[in-house]
Amino acid sequence: MSSEGGRASESHLGCAMYLDSGSETVFALHTAPAPTTPASSVGVVLAHSGANNFSAHRNGVWTSISRRLAQEGIPSLRFDFAGTGESSGDLVLGVTGQPVSDVVAAMNALRAAGCQALLIVGSCFGAIPSIAAAAGRGDVAGLILFSPPLVLPGRSRIGSVRERIGEVINLPTVRLVGTNGDYRRWFFARLVSIVRTRVSVKLQRLMGRSLPTSGAAPGGDAGTLRGLLMEDELARLITSETDIEVVYGTADRNLAQVAADADASRAIALLRRRGQGRLAWTILEGPVHGLEDVAVQEQLVQLVLQRARGLKEPT
Repeated sequence: MSSEGGRASESHLGCAMYLDSGSETVFALHTAPAPTTPASSVGVVLAHSGANNFSAHRNGVWTSISRRLAQEGIPSLRFDFAGTGESSGDLVLGVTGQPVSDVVAAMNALRAAGCQALLIVGSCFGAIPSIAAAAGRGDVAGLILFSPPLVLPGRSRIGSVRERIGEVINLPTVRLVGTNGDYRRWFFARLVSIVRTRVSVKLQRLMGRSLPTSGAAPGGDAGTLRGLLMEDELARLITSETDIEVVYGTADRNLAQVAADADASRAIALLRRRGQGRLAWTILEGPVHGLEDVAVQEQLVQLVLQRARGLKEPT
């Protein structure tokens, strides 16, 4: 881990750093309380949604959360997944490998900064490697997952390349591509990820391999898989007494996919019974996915602050 520069305000101290993550270098921002504020033993890791928004996230919501945590003495670290923002490499939208390594690197950096327990906050795709990274450790006290894609992809959900590109290319997006540099960067990254995902799925089918996920039925065909993504990891976390809060909006497509999949719904119900309150399921009015709605953003900020406060004195 190497660090570069830093800036202080009355409420926080910000420091940019580069973390070693496998063969890649991940850009991160560590936000610590001001020297006059007693620091908590709990740290918060913020994992963005993948191909867009990066370490600040939509409307700077990650930045806002970090600074408000620091005001209460809670340090945090937000980072760019490999292949996004200022990090090296290519973005891999998977449940193993580089994305998990990136989250682990962020967690290790906070531990090295003196945090004894961690709260992991993952948005959309960022929630998936966060679950995988947390399941293999004993220092994660809680996870908050914003609109995670928890349904295994089936043939009917993948769609053709033309259909998926059609969801991205339309008149409003073309206008934004011409006027907004940040959106333009996301736009082309999204097109690349669509093509890459489709090619990967086709190769896996040709090779007769299952998708690299947990919860798959033994002997099931990769094109007809259904069920709950990361089911084994979620069960392991609940068993180890890690608190998990899943937050969806009523308008989220990811919520609709979970509701439409009977196997996933049954698995979630079982995990909630097993967890005896350690798996919370929160539904907010409007869209959570993408963190675009400003009013919903404020609810999410308050949720993270509340959970982090509750973990300030870990047992």
